[in-house]
Amino acid sequence: MNGFNSEITVQHKALHISYYPHFFKISEADSIFTFLKTHVDWRRYPIRMFGRNLMQPRCIAYYADAGKSYTYSNLKLNPKPWNTQLQYLLNCCNKVYKA
Repeated sequence: MNGFNSEITVQHKALHISYYPHFFKISEADSIFTFLKTHVDWRRYPIRMFGRNLMQPRCIAYYADAGKSYTYSNLKLNPKPWNTQLQYLLNCCNKVYKA
């Protein structure tokens, strides 16, 4: 983690976006991206929309603490356990947001 001293924020009504353009060094960001592409269990699931079953147009990977399932569009996702790299990313985000 390179730092988060150059925050760019956007606020509009109930919306608040924080962007840290130099959160990771470029080499670390490239490494993280490669890891996410190759080592995360991305999947597509059918969901129910407008009374029909449709295949989602995107891939999903759901990693979370044990027992934290997530449900939407009649789809229930059970979490996969955090791996070392995802735990690192979670810890980086928690440092910024003091979680």
